[in-house]
Parts: sequence; C-alpha cells; structure tokens
Amino acid sequence: MSYILAADVGGTKTNIGIFDSEHGCRNPVVEETLLCKNYSSFNELLKDFLAGKEYPVESACFGVAGPVRNGRVQLTNLPWLLEEEELKQILGIQSISLINDLVALGHSIPELTEKDIITLHEGSPEKNATVGIVAPGTGLGMAFLVWDGHKYIVCPSEGGHAGLAPNSSVTLELLEYMMMNGHYVSFESIC
Repeated sequence: MSYILAADVGGTKTNIGIFDSEHGCRNPVVEETLLCKNYSSFNELLKDFLAGKEYPVESACFGVAGPVRNGRVQLTNLPWLLEEEELKQILGIQSISLINDLVALGHSIPELTEKDIITLHEGSPEKNATVGIVAPGTGLGMAFLVWDGHKYIVCPSEGGHAGLAPNSSVTLELLEYMMMNGHYVSFESIC
C-alpha cells in the first residue's frame, strides 16, 4: 500500500494528513490541524506531526499560501520558507511537490459532488466555462480554471494583492483612509 503526505499550509493553520490508496483522498488515515504560530518553521511542524507515526510515505504534496517559484515558496503571511530539495532530505523521499494552495483547491473543483456544494445564489452555469476561486482566510487567495477542450487547467493568481482602483467617492475615501494609516491598499488588506 502506498502512503501520501499532504498539507494545506496557510498563514494561521496547517491542515495535514496521510492518505493511502485503499481509503482514497476523502478519507485520511490520520489528519490534524496545527496552529502555525506554535512553530518557527514548516520543517518543525512537519517533524511534530510525523513523530510516532509509522507510515512509509512515498510522496508528498503541500499546498502553500504564496507564489511557488522553482520549488521554493516564501509564505505571504508567515515568515516561513519552504524548499522542495530540503523537504526531500528531511522526509527521505524524492517525490515532493510544492504548489500554491489555491492551485491545490482548484484541482479539487472537478472532483466535487453535489453533496459537496452549497448554492449561495442560483445561476445558469455554462458547461466548461471558466471557474473563479476566491478564498478569504489569513490572506485573500485567488485562482481560476480554464477549459482546454479536454480538461480544466488550474491557473494561480495573486489577485488578492491587486491595488484598489476607486470608482466612487466612498471607495476614494476608503483608499485615502487606508493610505493615511500606512497600508498598501490591496483587496486583501481591505478584507
């Protein structure tokens, strides 16, 4: 049986679990939610989670809140740096992927079933239309999915860091207020 280590690493908490081929992706063998403030690094959190667990993990994937470049990510709202090569050494496995957390979420969209979905506002969905994801948390994550004719492709976005473009007197006042208080006025900072 093969075991996979997976985590959603955010600015406030990390959801982490071990999955196997028998139980599938909806039924972790073990899972925990750990507060990031209790750890100085992801490596420390990872060692704490794995302590006493005897599952022969063969691969790992970590969805991380920040832009991933060349196997490295500096978290946007936490002073943690994660590197695939270092994680390979720590875990003693060669198959490790760091991906943006909203890219990870985006890959789950085509797998959702009716029982996973709550409709907030009725609409008229168009088959294979572009899908947008907005995920408020410690930060404001965004991603989108586009149909390539055969499957959805997930595209990361750091859209939450886009600056406010006022288009009314109220939003102009908001911009001025936040600028006077030393803020870069992004959608994330407004939220």
